[in-house]
Amino acid sequence: MTATTPDGTAANGKQPRPWKRRLRRFGDVSAFYVLVLLIILVLFWHSIVHTVPSGSVGVVWYRFLGGTDTDGYAGEGVKLTFPWDDIYLYSARPQRVDVDVPVLTKEGLAVSISITLTVMINPDTVGLLHKAVGPLYVELMVQPTVIAATRAMFTNFGVENIYNLGHEEIEIRLRKEVERRLGDKNLNYYFGEKLLNVAQLSLRIVTLPSIVSTAIEDKIAAEQSAKQYRFMVEKEKLESERKEIEAMGIKRFQEIVTPTISDQYLKWRGIDATLQLAQSPNSKIVVIGNGNSNGLPLIFDSRTDAGTPGTPSPTPTAPTAKPAK
Repeated sequence: MTATTPDGTAANGKQPRPWKRRLRRFGDVSAFYVLVLLIILVLFWHSIVHTVPSGSVGVVWYRFLGGTDTDGYAGEGVKLTFPWDDIYLYSARPQRVDVDVPVLTKEGLAVSISITLTVMINPDTVGLLHKAVGPLYVELMVQPTVIAATRAMFTNFGVENIYNLGHEEIEIRLRKEVERRLGDKNLNYYFGEKLLNVAQLSLRIVTLPSIVSTAIEDKIAAEQSAKQYRFMVEKEKLESERKEIEAMGIKRFQEIVTPTISDQYLKWRGIDATLQLAQSPNSKIVVIGNGNSNGLPLIFDSRTDAGTPGTPSPTPTAPTAKPAK
């Protein structure tokens, strides 16, 4: 290796070759630029390297190349930009928005409505959303729209309508109105694109004035009581008609049967009943021929006729008659 003096000449008095001098100079310049680049990376690391987390999208803003990129979005992962550019992050997951809205009914009564709204951004139009509204789109766009739509709809309702309508029916109407307003071109700055999607809308609480609630509940209770009384009246009318029809049937039966009943027929029926009793497994005492003109038998229960203390006296199951002397 040839030694050199401070003035660049060799120790032996010879000049170094030109290509060696250029290589040495290039190495010094490269080291300088690498050092400068490292310093820039250290100082501007957070402005150059951006991380888009899971469930998010990024909007790139170019300082010298037209501003907000509205044609696409930055997906998840690491993204590199120039230090003078920037990336704004938006959550692509459903966002829950709770809104309490005081409204006036058709009668002018104050009603408190608590609403839960779930909205989602459209990744394809997130650049337009950032340019038109910005990261505070919930406070600047969603909440005012929900409040305006709720007041406009409930103004046409009376207190009884609000009380009688199911939450589901009100939710369907209100969701359609909110979606219509969020899709309005004026609200979307004439972009002609839907910036937000309404995933779900639900009513958590509908609070009526206590006096009104009590009055409506009393009215409903009175209506139910009146319906109950009307039902009872109808039931009694039907029962009365049934009894009338039954009485007419009995009367008609008697009118048909009475002329055909004779003493011989009654005696025959008595003999038939006696035969059936004789075939019965129960122990009975049957006295035939009691001396009465009808000739019907007397029937005694042998279990009560045994003279057991404390048992009642035998009771005939057929009309009694005195025995002939």
